[in-house]
Amino acid sequence: MGKSWIVSAVFCFFLLLFCIYNLVRIEELKKENSALRAELGAAEARLGEAEGALEAQDARISSTKDQLEYADSQLEKEMEEGLSGLGAELNATKERIGEVEEEFGQFQEEYISLQEEYEQKTEEYESLRGEMEDFEAELEEKMYWYTENADFGGETKGFISRIETKCVEGDTLNMPCVALMLEERDFSYKSEGEDYIKSLDEFEADEGGDCEDWSMFVKAIINELEREEGVDELVLVDFSKSGYMEVYEDEGVTYYYSNEEVYADVEDVEVACFPVTSGYGHCALVSGGKLFEPQEGSYIGEVYWEEGDYLVEGWGFVEVYIDEEDIHIDSGDKWISYSYFIERIGELLEGKEE
Repeated sequence: MGKSWIVSAVFCFFLLLFCIYNLVRIEELKKENSALRAELGAAEARLGEAEGALEAQDARISSTKDQLEYADSQLEKEMEEGLSGLGAELNATKERIGEVEEEFGQFQEEYISLQEEYEQKTEEYESLRGEMEDFEAELEEKMYWYTENADFGGETKGFISRIETKCVEGDTLNMPCVALMLEERDFSYKSEGEDYIKSLDEFEADEGGDCEDWSMFVKAIINELEREEGVDELVLVDFSKSGYMEVYEDEGVTYYYSNEEVYADVEDVEVACFPVTSGYGHCALVSGGKLFEPQEGSYIGEVYWEEGDYLVEGWGFVEVYIDEEDIHIDSGDKWISYSYFIERIGELLEGKEE
């Protein structure tokens, strides 16, 4: 009984110590729990702040994402539009390249054609140049013909001596007298079918010719007497006016016309051809601005230049005139002649050589 008590007392003592320990431990745990609660509250507060910051950050991220998505869509749209534009430009460029290639092909064909044509034209030119040089020589020869047939070159001619004796008084040549002297020698007008001017020898051998032949022949007589006898004036008869004109005297008989005299200087003696009626023309002589009929020595009218036209008073205009060296033809806008063509040929030949 006594030991049991002691054991019980010891047990109770240890139990009391255990309870006291547990109470102390419980208080410590309460303190720890309170501290933990305080730390948990602080942690929760920090967590709340962190959550707020996280939400703000999430909002910024969401906004940035929206901006990025918008920028991405805009960039994609711009890239699509740019690619579409570039595609259109590329297609247009391809089409233009195709056109240029086609044009270049045509150009090559044209170039080859032009090269062949140039070679052909060069050959033709060389041939034509030879012909032109021959033609130039022929023109010069024709011009020489007019110079050669401008007078008789001092040859002794019976009819010239007769004219000199009967028709020249001082320095004046009586043209109606010349016409009568030639008529005495059986020179007459002869119509010709072809357009051909006779040389002086041919006219003399044929004892006449048409109007241009007569004009050339009488012109040569005037030039001959001007050079050999110093004749510087012509006297003509004007059949349109009454008066008195002595023609020549033979064996005491004076031959005359009951018409007025007209005087002309021996100056720029030319053959002038002009239209008389539609389809019909006539050639006569000009000296000192006066036109006269060589077969009669009769005055026709005044001639003068006006703005490039050679006009005949009362008749119209001169279409062709022949001077000492050349024949000149009115082409409508200019006067052409052998010398004109020689000059043009020379220009063409010089231009090609350059």
